[in-house]
Amino acid sequence: MVTNPNIGLRPIRPRGSALAGAVRLPAHAQLRSQRSRRRRRERLSLPQPATLDLGRRLRLGSFARVYILVGAVLAVVLLYLLQVATATQQSYEIGQLQRQQTDLLAEQDQLRYQEAALRSPSKVEQQAAQASLTRPVPYRYVDYRPVDLNLEAPPPAAPDSSPLWQRSLASLDRAFGGQDALAKGR
Repeated sequence: MVTNPNIGLRPIRPRGSALAGAVRLPAHAQLRSQRSRRRRRERLSLPQPATLDLGRRLRLGSFARVYILVGAVLAVVLLYLLQVATATQQSYEIGQLQRQQTDLLAEQDQLRYQEAALRSPSKVEQQAAQASLTRPVPYRYVDYRPVDLNLEAPPPAAPDSSPLWQRSLASLDRAFGGQDALAKGR
């Protein structure tokens, strides 16, 4: 394939004129082939400091950049979907807990009604009759009676404070008619 470096330049005169093929150029214009030659001539070949070619090696191609961009977008979309799924699950759990709470409140009201019904006087009497219980006799007070006790009389004699063995010997001696050994003075 042959390329023309002068493509894009306009001819000076229309076709069929005397200067066919002549090209009108501005004063500072150069042909493309002349520019490239001049640039090559103008370059100085100075020694350059040593550089690492890591930039070229590490530089990503256009497809790699697109893949990274698509991966980042997918990661963001996945995080968003995870957050939405978690929020949806929690909203279902909250709805379930609210339904459970309303059910428990209704059950609590029902139990309170049953408790009130069981404590009513008519229900208590009915259950007492089924258990064959009767009402107690009303309370009566005892009449006052004077006591025949002389509080001014001397107190009764104190009990014998002698040791137990002496009392048991004395009772045996009395039973057999003997005399008290202590009374004889022995």
